[in-house]
Amino acid sequence: MWLLSQEQAKRLGALQRKRDLSRLGMVLGSAFPEAQGRLGERWDSFVEQISARAAACGLTHMLCMARMLACAVACGADFETRHAWAGTILGDPKRGQGAKAYQISMGVMEQLRSAPLAGQPGAPEFSLALKLLDQQLADAGNLGSLLPRERIRLGEACDLDAIELQLVDPHWRQHYTAQSGPWRREACPPKETTVTLVHDPLADAPMRLPEQITLLSRPVQGEVAAKLRVRVKTEHRCDALLHPLVHCQGPHGARALRGQLAEDSTFFVHAPDEPEDPPTEMHIGEEDSPQLSVLSLSSCGLRARGLPVGELSTMLAAYDSAQHLIAWRREPSVGWELPAQAPPACVDVRSRREIDGRVVDSLSWVRGFQDLDQQLHRGMARLLTAWERESGVVEGRLAIDAALLAGSAGITWGWAERPEGIAAAPYMRLEGLSDLIACRLALRFTGILTRGGSRSLLCLSTEGSVPLRGPWMRGPTDAALFAVAAKQQVAVHQGFQLSVEPQADAGLAVLGVAGPLRGAITGAVGLEQRSDGPGLRWFVRLNVEPVVAPLRIADPVLGIQNLLVPLLPAQALVDWSLA
Repeated sequence: MWLLSQEQAKRLGALQRKRDLSRLGMVLGSAFPEAQGRLGERWDSFVEQISARAAACGLTHMLCMARMLACAVACGADFETRHAWAGTILGDPKRGQGAKAYQISMGVMEQLRSAPLAGQPGAPEFSLALKLLDQQLADAGNLGSLLPRERIRLGEACDLDAIELQLVDPHWRQHYTAQSGPWRREACPPKETTVTLVHDPLADAPMRLPEQITLLSRPVQGEVAAKLRVRVKTEHRCDALLHPLVHCQGPHGARALRGQLAEDSTFFVHAPDEPEDPPTEMHIGEEDSPQLSVLSLSSCGLRARGLPVGELSTMLAAYDSAQHLIAWRREPSVGWELPAQAPPACVDVRSRREIDGRVVDSLSWVRGFQDLDQQLHRGMARLLTAWERESGVVEGRLAIDAALLAGSAGITWGWAERPEGIAAAPYMRLEGLSDLIACRLALRFTGILTRGGSRSLLCLSTEGSVPLRGPWMRGPTDAALFAVAAKQQVAVHQGFQLSVEPQADAGLAVLGVAGPLRGAITGAVGLEQRSDGPGLRWFVRLNVEPVVAPLRIADPVLGIQNLLVPLLPAQALVDWSLA
């Protein structure tokens, strides 16, 4: 491999530029021999000066420079300053060099046809000269470049005039809803299914497709898929077999259509493939990634007036259209008393899990609710032990009447289009319907406490019920998932009451309550964002804050004695979740 120093590369570039200018002058002289004859020895200087001005306007390809030189031959060396339209085109950063060279050539051609001046070449002569330049310099590359030579086409007008992308036959899609009745499936085609662009010759900004076209589809293994129709209108084209070009590059390969076939075509766009070892199930509201494809539409980008289009591209983002539903019902459990009775059996759960109308296994939900009941049973057993150990009572008992997430509920989720339709990113739609007892706890602790010559029956109790009811929905303009979930949570805060009953066989001392108790059962129940991954989950989180009772012992001999007696320590009662 040859390595050139910076000085060597500079010298070679200068030598190449000199050779390219010589070639440019020869080809231009053969196209305009009379002009070369009039200038004589000044011809090379004329070519070099106009080429420098062309480079300052962004024309670096030798054919583009030759087109500007041809315009200078026809209309004068300073034609771009004397003709405002030419200066506007050459100074426009939105136009590429090919579009600039083509449009100034066409502008001069129209002037030669409509109002030729003395000494100017005729329009037919100018047209023949341009064709000669195109033939000789189309593959000449950039002036003075040491890199491989690039080809450019400037022969005929060829550009995109109108484009339409349309999602067709979307009526196979359905989602779940419980509005105005029980859960059911209904059609949910997008409101806007078409993106249309039409070239405006007076526009000051180039035509652009949306960055993303959203398509809700199914994997390639499915029976249905999103179908995108692409229509292209071109009033002028360089070659009926070449342009326009519609190209779609996806994960399963590329498809290209040219000419007449590209004017009206249809593409099936699929969602990501199903994994060979899929997870057990999608979590509530889990946002999976789309499968991306690139759709491009192109032409030569040459037109006589207005900003050329040339090439347009957009990302086709195919999201899985699957709509999920989980609905369940469970009854409250019967009450029980510890340690006399064993905890009741776990409550039966009736659940139904569907994906697009297809029933799937929901055993994990049944097991999840069984785990909730088991956590509650274990928590109650710990509470009874803590009651006896912390307070010092004997013959401790605990009567329990509890219900957690008892009742019926349902929730559906899946991707949905926004009101803008396929031109905007989708959102994760959620809809829920709940008629639940989120938390009902009625606890009654009893036991015999002997303290300071007194013997009393203590009864510590708490009772409360918190519902979670009503329909709810996450729409296209609603907040993030975690904010929606926060509205489907209820707080639990239950204080304790204590009663003291002296026993008949006690001494003269009497135990009584001296003030309000400190401590409570606190927590929350409902929906929350998962901490271990995407999506939402049902949760029950209950804790016991330390319960301390101010007591007073009244003794006729020793007087009054005030005590702070701990009754229950701080502990976690239930920490459960189900996604």
